[in-house]
Amino acid sequence: MNKVFTYIIDMDQYHDNLSLLWKYLSINEQEQAKKYYDKVFVDRYIISHGILRSILSYYIDQSPSSLELINNTYGKPFLKNSNIEFNMSHSRNMVCYVIAFNNKIGVDIESYNTTIDIIGMLELVFTKKEVELIRSLDIDEQYKTFYKFWTKKEALVKAVGKGLSYSINTIEVIKLLSGQNVLLTDENNELQQEWYCYELNTPKDYFGAIGIENKIDELVYLET
Repeated sequence: MNKVFTYIIDMDQYHDNLSLLWKYLSINEQEQAKKYYDKVFVDRYIISHGILRSILSYYIDQSPSSLELINNTYGKPFLKNSNIEFNMSHSRNMVCYVIAFNNKIGVDIESYNTTIDIIGMLELVFTKKEVELIRSLDIDEQYKTFYKFWTKKEALVKAVGKGLSYSINTIEVIKLLSGQNVLLTDENNELQQEWYCYELNTPKDYFGAIGIENKIDELVYLET
């Protein structure tokens, strides 16, 4: 069976583990953590990346600190010499990890925030049809639809692994139901591939989705 293993974790529950998780990090990761000025962000970086290493170590039977993570040209991380694909997303105190085998994968999780100006962002991230739909809704549904569409697009782009170089407003998800596929391409026609998208079961006031290159049989939710 083709499965995706999903972990959704409240980072606030791991402050007692900071010293251990710090030891899991690579030297580069430790240096990156030190660059944050706000202790909240320092702690969340240590916790999110330390837990990531802990989870990955389980799948390859290797110590967390010994894992060698490398980034592609666009910054997406990979495990060196492994068929394990993974991705991570965090918003406020929640972090989500997805693990797959031989399947490129991406995830996005977002907290529901009605203080941001979504109307001013619509044309930057959505297609014409999506913009028209969102504008036609009442304010509460506008925000819900915004996050539902946004997380799907972000997850798909992260799965592709081309980062901000991929124009997110070219992906139309208005009719993309969970478990369905969408054809992604680019302006140079170098990318012509069907990708699948699945909505996540997230905590209250969060939205989430995964993008993956092949259809999956089961989305498994696990705890650390």
